[in-house]
Amino acid sequence: MMEDEHHHHEWNGIGRNYFPQHASSHHRGSDDDDSDDGRMRPRAYSDEIVGTDLRQQQYIHHVATTPSASSPASQLHHRHGRGTNASGNKAAVNGNSHHVEPSRRYSGQGRTFNPMHFRRRKRKTGVSKCTLFGMTIFVLLLWYVALIILGEGYVNTQIQQTTYPALENYGRLMDAREGLQKDVQRKLTTIEQDRKVSSWTRQTKTRPLTSTDASWEIPTLKVARMDEAPRRVLPSVTADDGVPSLQEDLCGASAREAWADDAGESFPSKFVLSSKSRVLITGILNPVGMHLALALKSVCGVEVIAGVDPMFPNTVLNRMELLDRIKLLVTNVPKLIQPIVLPLIGLDPRKNLQKGPPKEQDILKVTGELNLLQHKPTHIIHLASYGEHLYRDDRSEALRNMQSPYGSAYHVPDMYRLRSSLLSMEQLLQSLGGVEPQSRPQLVYASFGQHGAHSSHVNMKTADEVMADVYFATHGVISTAVRLPNNVYGPLGFHGTPVFDMVERAVASWGHTDDASAARLAANLTTHFPHEQNTVYVRDVVEGLIAAMQHRPQRPAVLDFSASETRSLSSVANVILGTTEVVDGTATQNELAKNTHKLLHWSPTTSLREGLSRTVAWHLDRAFPFDKPIQVQTGAHPGKVNLTGSGDVYRKQLGIPTCAADDILCHTGNSFLPCSSECNSRKLCLPSVFDEVRDLLRLSVTTECDLILYTQSLGYDVHDLKLKATYKDDGSICNFAFVPRDSHLVRAAIEKVPDNRLSEFDVNLTPEDRLHPELVTQRKLDGLNGKILYKGWILVWVKDATTELPNHDMFMMKLNPGSFFSPDVKHALFVDEKFPVSPNTDDVMFLISQTHRPKLKERRVFRKEEDGQKHKYRLAAEPERRAITLVAPLKQYNHQDPTKNTAEEKHKLTVYEATKYMMVEVGEDFLSKEKPELKRQREFYERIPSFTNRVDLRSTNEPWYRFEMKHWIRSRWVVHDLKLEESRQLRCEWYQENVQWGNELDQLSFAHVMAKREIGRRIAHNEPDDHIKPVHIQHPELMTLTDAHEWHAIESEENRQAHVHAEEAFEILPRHLVETDDQRDEKALAEQMRLHHEGDKTSSKETPLFVRIMSERVMMLARLAWGEKHGKAVKKPHK
Repeated sequence: MMEDEHHHHEWNGIGRNYFPQHASSHHRGSDDDDSDDGRMRPRAYSDEIVGTDLRQQQYIHHVATTPSASSPASQLHHRHGRGTNASGNKAAVNGNSHHVEPSRRYSGQGRTFNPMHFRRRKRKTGVSKCTLFGMTIFVLLLWYVALIILGEGYVNTQIQQTTYPALENYGRLMDAREGLQKDVQRKLTTIEQDRKVSSWTRQTKTRPLTSTDASWEIPTLKVARMDEAPRRVLPSVTADDGVPSLQEDLCGASAREAWADDAGESFPSKFVLSSKSRVLITGILNPVGMHLALALKSVCGVEVIAGVDPMFPNTVLNRMELLDRIKLLVTNVPKLIQPIVLPLIGLDPRKNLQKGPPKEQDILKVTGELNLLQHKPTHIIHLASYGEHLYRDDRSEALRNMQSPYGSAYHVPDMYRLRSSLLSMEQLLQSLGGVEPQSRPQLVYASFGQHGAHSSHVNMKTADEVMADVYFATHGVISTAVRLPNNVYGPLGFHGTPVFDMVERAVASWGHTDDASAARLAANLTTHFPHEQNTVYVRDVVEGLIAAMQHRPQRPAVLDFSASETRSLSSVANVILGTTEVVDGTATQNELAKNTHKLLHWSPTTSLREGLSRTVAWHLDRAFPFDKPIQVQTGAHPGKVNLTGSGDVYRKQLGIPTCAADDILCHTGNSFLPCSSECNSRKLCLPSVFDEVRDLLRLSVTTECDLILYTQSLGYDVHDLKLKATYKDDGSICNFAFVPRDSHLVRAAIEKVPDNRLSEFDVNLTPEDRLHPELVTQRKLDGLNGKILYKGWILVWVKDATTELPNHDMFMMKLNPGSFFSPDVKHALFVDEKFPVSPNTDDVMFLISQTHRPKLKERRVFRKEEDGQKHKYRLAAEPERRAITLVAPLKQYNHQDPTKNTAEEKHKLTVYEATKYMMVEVGEDFLSKEKPELKRQREFYERIPSFTNRVDLRSTNEPWYRFEMKHWIRSRWVVHDLKLEESRQLRCEWYQENVQWGNELDQLSFAHVMAKREIGRRIAHNEPDDHIKPVHIQHPELMTLTDAHEWHAIESEENRQAHVHAEEAFEILPRHLVETDDQRDEKALAEQMRLHHEGDKTSSKETPLFVRIMSERVMMLARLAWGEKHGKAVKKPHK
């Protein structure tokens, strides 16, 4: 027989529960026994595996038995050739002899015999019969002596009859033996539970269960709460945490007030939050984690912050929303350690390491898990899974199934969040327990408040507190538990939380003015939340956490951040709608909360009305980020709020101060835009160099223009313009050039205007003015702006533009010109000052014509092959198209010789390659070093697919939409449609993204905006996902026969009804189409361009909308067709 592998298990430390899965199964001899197939079945050890089965086990001696042929065991052995004995161990069969040997185990310091692990050994042949006979006699003598000692009974071996006294003693002996075996079994089970498991066993254990029973549920655990069972007071320890801190060094008002109680003894300088601190936040993307990270940077000056977050639930929509939060952190905390670690703490707690052996300091030695101390933090704040709602997504009801980690059609399972909570807490404690006490960071972890009914989540948070006590007793790890209330509300909330869902419903139903509608809305808001909640504003919780992070207790401490009263959610809904004033809640008596106030001088300071108002304002800014303020309507009640278009208008109506641009803790959103931007909805917006010329352009200079061609030369002292324009008096096309007011070009231009002609331009000089040359120059600058023509451009000068401009000023006219031009202007064409060719009138008219495509009927085209034969193709009819933006694709340059560009779309570009080509576009070297702002943006974009495209613990029924950046453009010229709202929304998103990162590559921001919009459109329009899409084979000839791939659909009701997509409209080809080579033929596409210009020019309101990225090849063919129609000389357009 081959020797079986001995199962070996490492010690697992305190807090790990492990039940071996290779325990014995028992043969009971019944007809329906499930072990009669002769195989050993796994079974977990428990107190039930005692009694008659264990009576047959021989723990001390080797036993050789020869069962009769008629016995069940013998029949089983003879039938299968090998069998399982009573204790579940496989026995070698040699004739009728069976040899079973239990293994012995040494653990700890002493010698411990473990009967739970058996291994099969090679049977020793040639055993002496005398030895077997002697062992049998020895056992019989032991039993005989035991019976005599027990007393009065005896056994009559002749008649095989046992007297009653002897039978009684025999029963007593069996009971005693069974009790002893139970005690041994309990001790062994306890040892096995404390045993550390190998990394492979841990990985297997942490995988979620797959159940096919729809009614399967985990029963709610019932454990005693800390307030019901008094907490054992642990002995304090004296730790050398350094000298006490100074009061002025502490961060936060609560910490500074609490410092005076003991002159800073409980606030050591080692744990003061400052620029030297390094903070690790688990659950950094939840509301508390986000506000804490922003507060640490803006209030405490903490520079280095590391974040860990599981990003549950793993749905595409939820991941895209969380990416906006990561971008908010990256752009406001420049030294944020990236990437945000995504280890699925507790469920998949390992970090994907690079190739090669991992470093010892990166992983825990026993389990192989991520060592959370690798970032060398001074503070750890554990917020992962602090609330039950973090694993629930109410927007995914239709996608729930039994394989989904965030829910099913019947219930929301507890297993995932419970295991994540417990194992992540242990992972933290193990990381801390493995270092020296003087090197341990401060640990603060979130627990759950005492308000509300018992639940599995509350019990698990209680287990976290118990685990912290255990690690203090065994490793001396000091920690602070912060019990958060069951309703922490505020900006950056999550779906599934009461206040967030209530405000979302209110914003979606905003505009009801009658009392009956408002009453129905208030009733619907609280349908799913009828009970009372302990409500605390998130900023108040963050203030308490900052104080707790700097306070060092002598033993594990428990703090309570609950409010002094609870409120019904119906009253909260009324406050949101503004129909009633705030009413008093139900007072609660919480001694722990009172002690917390004494210890940290913390208590909630934000009123319910103020907190809810700020929350509603954030939701309005989130729902309508670029909407202009809407006229407020008032109802019957004086204080009633019915309709508003922006968060600042809502704040102003309620008398709440609006947020400043640099107060990220107030608005908790993207960077503010200039006041003159068409996308601005803030009251305290940013000033701009264009503020003084906005009214001049909009109300005077551009009132008679249909099309506008414009450029800018700003940020330096301009002496001349490189580009020339063609000026026409008919007013169809107006040319404008924006230049600095104090530049040499403007000074020279106004000097050429003689004084006797100034009155023609409404510039009147008084005799006193003529005596002062500086005053005359000032009058000319004020009166001649927008009235001087230079090289075909109408000069518009702006103040303070000779030095380098901020990013929001440098790109506002290029990306966001809508608010500067008259409402009569239809299109605007921006041309970069470094464009190699000056555009003429024909160029402008041609590009504008390409923003609209009439319907094309089904047509047939021919292609001549190399063999001289013509092949006939049938192209499907194309719907009408309208482009909200027209741009050119990015060129791929040869980095060794940037003057030579490669063929368009030579291969699929990566983000890094595209960034390098964009740098060449703006005049930088291909191999030059990136600026820090650009590097952060590029690295953030490169990590997005690893977040959104991962399918870990994702529903198998959910459509798989991959995030992919592929809309690479050149923005040396851009055509804007100024009449469509969809065009304004795209311009605002593009401009906001570029301002948020603050670099000069607006093309990179455009690619991200388009990739994000594409996922949103595909989900909203229910398009085929990426599992189905590759099956649709697109013929390679379509790229040469049509330009449909250059029209990128946007999310709109027109596109939803038309069901047109750039890649799907031409996938179905005629049956007679045969495979051909990749030879290009321009005649078919040229014929399409001719039909385009001869088609119907009318555009309906239901026309599908697109973003068009027009290639140079298609542009050349279209220009030929346009020139033939208008009788114009055709020249190759420059790109």
